[in-house]
Amino acid sequence: MEQPRKKGRFASKKQIKRTEIVRQSQLTRWGGKQGEEFVNSTRAQSFQDDFISDDILSTPEVVYSENTRECPRLETDWRCGRRIVELGVLADALSACKKCGLPLQLSHCTGITTHGLSAMLKIPCSNTVCKYLNTIPTGKRHDDRVWDVNRKLAAAVQHTGVGYTQINGILAELNIPPISKTLLYTRQEEVGQATESVASSSINDALQEEVEATTKNKQSTSITVSVDGAWQKRGSGRSYDSLTGHCSMIGSQTGKIVGYSVRNKFCRQCDNATERNQLPPPHNCKRNWTGSSKSMEPDMNQGNPDGIEKGLLALSLHPFGNHIECSEVWCQHKRNPTTSKYSSLPYGKPLKGEVLQQDLENTFHKLKKHSTASVAQKNMGESYLIQVNKRLGLSPGTYTRRLAAQKDLAARRKRALAVTSKAKKRRLHLRAKRNQTAASRETREPVNYCPQVAPNDNEESLGTAVEIPPPITRPAPEPAEFSKENNPFIYFDLESTGLARNSHITQIAAVCGNEKFSQYVMPKVPMTSKAAEVTGIDVINGKMYCHGNEVNAVKLSAAADALLNFFMKFQSKVVLIGHNIKSFDCHLLLNALESCSKTDAFLHCIAGFVDTRLLFKIFNPNLKSFSQESLFEQFVFSNYNAHDALEDVLALRTLVQTVDIDVASVQFLSASFTFSNALGNYLYCLQIQQNLPSLGHLVDERVITKNMANKIAGSGLNLKFLQLAYSRNPSEGILNLFSEPIVSNRVRVTKSQKVIASLKKYFASNVES
Repeated sequence: MEQPRKKGRFASKKQIKRTEIVRQSQLTRWGGKQGEEFVNSTRAQSFQDDFISDDILSTPEVVYSENTRECPRLETDWRCGRRIVELGVLADALSACKKCGLPLQLSHCTGITTHGLSAMLKIPCSNTVCKYLNTIPTGKRHDDRVWDVNRKLAAAVQHTGVGYTQINGILAELNIPPISKTLLYTRQEEVGQATESVASSSINDALQEEVEATTKNKQSTSITVSVDGAWQKRGSGRSYDSLTGHCSMIGSQTGKIVGYSVRNKFCRQCDNATERNQLPPPHNCKRNWTGSSKSMEPDMNQGNPDGIEKGLLALSLHPFGNHIECSEVWCQHKRNPTTSKYSSLPYGKPLKGEVLQQDLENTFHKLKKHSTASVAQKNMGESYLIQVNKRLGLSPGTYTRRLAAQKDLAARRKRALAVTSKAKKRRLHLRAKRNQTAASRETREPVNYCPQVAPNDNEESLGTAVEIPPPITRPAPEPAEFSKENNPFIYFDLESTGLARNSHITQIAAVCGNEKFSQYVMPKVPMTSKAAEVTGIDVINGKMYCHGNEVNAVKLSAAADALLNFFMKFQSKVVLIGHNIKSFDCHLLLNALESCSKTDAFLHCIAGFVDTRLLFKIFNPNLKSFSQESLFEQFVFSNYNAHDALEDVLALRTLVQTVDIDVASVQFLSASFTFSNALGNYLYCLQIQQNLPSLGHLVDERVITKNMANKIAGSGLNLKFLQLAYSRNPSEGILNLFSEPIVSNRVRVTKSQKVIASLKKYFASNVES
């Protein structure tokens, strides 16, 4: 008994025998090994020359069977571009010629006809007697007309919310032939009908589930629902001309949609027929509304316009603290008037303003939007696509099922985690963080940024369009990266007009190997008596003297150029080593470089800095003193001429070499820092220097401590900004400003209620006086 044949995969003994006879005939005709090589060859050109007649060997073509105008022929060869192919279908079709049963080869293809995302390949039989031109499909079809992949594409378009233009843009980027608009819309119509059927079924199930849940929880069969409607096009306040409207009903117990309705005033086929004074052809007409767009929502509410009117009135009054028309089902203020707050409004307080309330009442709009696909997805999850495929007569497919199961599982897991105490605490934390950030930014922004609000008198006196600057933070430590082999170590030191960080440089010295650099600099400010006594440097009548001897002093710009040339001798980025340079010398250097606009030039030739004071603290933290003179005396057992920049540099090099400390060791990495880090610290200290004087009165009055004044000044705030924050919000302005979140869960200044209360009391007393 012969075996049934299925798409060429299984063949009868008679067919197998006939195929073998044809194969043997070919081998005999072309002889031995040469014939066998030909039969097994996959090269189409040699095959065409010997087997296929001239009428079949025409130029390979690509034919688009549907709407060729909208899908222009982009390629001239079936090998060009990419195609979506079901491998199983293609393998079955290539297994045997439809006429003689001989296996076909894909490389023998002579043309292709595209049907959306699928195609029909034209492959001639290699049998010289047969020469039958087979049409090979690249995917499954239903009723020999509709390709499965095109229907699945329409379902995917509906599910993801993209349209014709977007899907063809994706296909074009993948170099896949585009799909025609007519084909896509036709398949979408079929998918839409199936989706509506699935949505209707899900609503019936959801309604039954809502009734059961209500009966169980409230011992009542009267369900409580939330109803809302919307238009596809938002009204402008003067015109409401949306062509469609939609309304949904959601159960309070299950949260699922138990009813929905759509109103549509548009049908293209009916309108085209009306323009031609003809009767429209039979079609699935979606037009079900002829009234105005405004009247859609009352009609979709199943004849309950009073309910909608009452709900809109309640929602227009609710934000302003009027809960007369509110329902206890959704209004917490109706249930707990003493403890409830407005979580979405500033400071939890209701809005004020009769004009604003009246405008809201007159122009209240809803923005929710639902569709049949969203209804089914809301009620059934991602698995609704499987039901849609089944209604269309399609196989859902392994990957469709797998992805739907994964998404539904993830959704269930997310819902389960959302009700845990940890998730609730996290949501509360994130909400508090967002509210704090928003409140801080509103405090920093000028009041006249808010619409229809005029600045108050206090702010006008302080300057209306003033924005409080964002937080400034001290840079985090950033160790430098260097090595002995690639970066020369240069010991350097500075002498200055005083101990303040804004002092001027009077001497620069640097040493590297046998190379030495020393230059006196003429300052623009007088020497302090203490500095002149310690360093022996003094300026008299425009001339500089060191221990009574006149020295050659140049301007700062010339000294900076000379130092830069000294660094560039070494043809690689240098590492500057100095004692206590992180807190003093680097600030003097950067202040000088900023004043003569040479910071960028030094940035490109300095790899980093090493502070030997920090280095010795790591090396031996038990030492009593870490001054350079004390360290030199303790480890070198000698003294030197201190406070001369060149002598200090030579002594520091001797000290490091005597102790034999490996400066580049990982152990001492925290003693180093980059040039950019030093610049950031300099700018931060500059902010303190600029803002701190205005806060001096607060320190003198003991409103805040000196340390707190430094923190406030370092964050970019001065007394004027504190006054602005208080005038914009007397109750919480200072708190919002000080507690603004910054990096690593830190705040701008402090959350201390004691400090904030002290400042509020100070500003309140000033306002009263």
